[in-house]
Amino acid sequence: MGIIKERLIEVEESRLANLSEALGISWEELAELDYEIFPNQSDEGLLYEYLITFSADNNPKILAKIDSISETNTISLSPWIFERGYDEEYELGAITQNIDHKASFLREIEASQQLQDLAIQNHATRKLLLRQIFVTIIGALETFLSDQFISKTLAKERHLRNFVMNHPEFKKQKFSVSEIYDVSSTIKERAKTIMVGTIYHKLPVVKEMYTQTFEVNFPDISSIQKYILIRHDLVHRNGKTVEGKLVQIDDELVNELREAVLMFVKELVGYLNYDDLPF
Repeated sequence: MGIIKERLIEVEESRLANLSEALGISWEELAELDYEIFPNQSDEGLLYEYLITFSADNNPKILAKIDSISETNTISLSPWIFERGYDEEYELGAITQNIDHKASFLREIEASQQLQDLAIQNHATRKLLLRQIFVTIIGALETFLSDQFISKTLAKERHLRNFVMNHPEFKKQKFSVSEIYDVSSTIKERAKTIMVGTIYHKLPVVKEMYTQTFEVNFPDISSIQKYILIRHDLVHRNGKTVEGKLVQIDDELVNELREAVLMFVKELVGYLNYDDLPF
């Protein structure tokens, strides 16, 4: 089976998983049903919702499990139901359940130190381990920035409003006054999709999101940006620069990165720690 075909199958499976979860039935039960999906959209192509109409010949016991299904066996679903894959839905669930993102970050940093402290005699293996630790530390920072931003944005209506008002994806969308209520009912789901899809090691973008959404300062990204570039060479160029020069990762550089990331997160947490403000 070709790679493209495999990817198409993965996408379709993800769509079915989202649909079965939204309907409140199992994957197996969904597979038994005969249905059609119709997009409800404006003349300009603005998608309001998906209408799922089920055949009257379907198993009534399965249909009875679907909440809000109409007498005509039709149900309305969010227009973003198929945009997020299963992995993204899982990530959103994990983020909202994990309250102390700083503690999770610190555990990852501690684990990276424990790995670095392992005694490995083989020089090549040691170098490979240091490369992986370097990437892991950047990943821990990226996860913290993502989890902190998403959970904090969804926790307060003011933050969500700021995000929607300032993010380029929302600014470029146009719709008529008559469409306001239809659009407003889907904004939160659309915002979730954009937030989960953001690449959080793109610090200039992340800085704008944080400052505009939370109205706070953001740490100087230049202290971390140079390490992000090294991470890019390690992940995307197999450890070589654009010029083909091998990137040298040693204990000193890993320690520098870990300290810089810790200071960065500490400063950011200080800026974000304003939950006692009267609004």
